[in-house]
Amino acid sequence: ATAVTDYAPEGVQYNASLAAAVDGGWSVCWTETYSTSYTPLEDVLALCYQENVMLACRLADEPDRLIAMAWAPVAEVSRPTERDDVHLANGANWYWAESRSLGFAPRGSSVAVQSQNCDVNQGPGRLCWRTSSGKFRSGYRCGEETTTNSRYERVVLHAGPTRTLRQSTVLSTSSEAP
Repeated sequence: ATAVTDYAPEGVQYNASLAAAVDGGWSVCWTETYSTSYTPLEDVLALCYQENVMLACRLADEPDRLIAMAWAPVAEVSRPTERDDVHLANGANWYWAESRSLGFAPRGSSVAVQSQNCDVNQGPGRLCWRTSSGKFRSGYRCGEETTTNSRYERVVLHAGPTRTLRQSTVLSTSSEAP
């Protein structure tokens, strides 16, 4: 039988507990520091193969505290978007451009993705990892911090089905969230 994940918060979470996610059915499938470059996204997705993925960031010396965290089905997280467009999945605005960045912002927030860079808007509920040709580049945003420092880590967790399913909606950043 497939395990059902009990930990399924909606939207961006702040200072969430990694232990709570793991106790709720999630498994850490990949981590690396913000100073690391050139890890292919397809390698991460091969390691994080379950139905749902959770992206998070943390300080390396505070491994249980996820500064910013959100989850959605892997098909939603890895769905390409145009430059400043987002799509709503599980209460967070997601974006991914193969040669720009992968990340999320709180529901109803706009993003402003610069060429070869991340969302330049400020706010604690934002996560952005720079990409180039389908590979992660060093940095960039973990909550309110922009950094390429090895003190910060990217964290991806995966899990099977959840008890609740949330609808996905494509949004332009000029649109209001439903």
